[in-house]
Amino acid sequence: LNGWVSDNAPTEIHTTTGGDPIFYTGTKQISLKIPEEFKLFPNYPNPFNPTTVIKFQIKRLADLKLVVYDVTGKETAILADKEYKAGTYEVVFDGSNYSSGVYFYSLIVDGKLIETKRMVLVK
Repeated sequence: LNGWVSDNAPTEIHTTTGGDPIFYTGTKQISLKIPEEFKLFPNYPNPFNPTTVIKFQIKRLADLKLVVYDVTGKETAILADKEYKAGTYEVVFDGSNYSSGVYFYSLIVDGKLIETKRMVLVK
């Protein structure tokens, strides 16, 4: 679980064992109101080039993971992976380093898959 980050690409985390980079970006809390349910919203815009905003809400303190997968099911980016308080959040996914195509993003709370949605990157 060791890796390194470069000033040239501060959102890329490279493992010491090599392989493809994993991308981390910051999330922004946009509401303190406590939602009634866990929810993953459609990204906007969709289709997008090169960035899109993904919004999600959580109803209680929880370990949350927001993951992007390519059409083959390969994990391509981790947009969130930590404990979050109840509220509504958004994160920007930057597709600049990815090829055009269909991608999926999943909201996982306390190890349980909540919802998966589809987005299209068009270059």
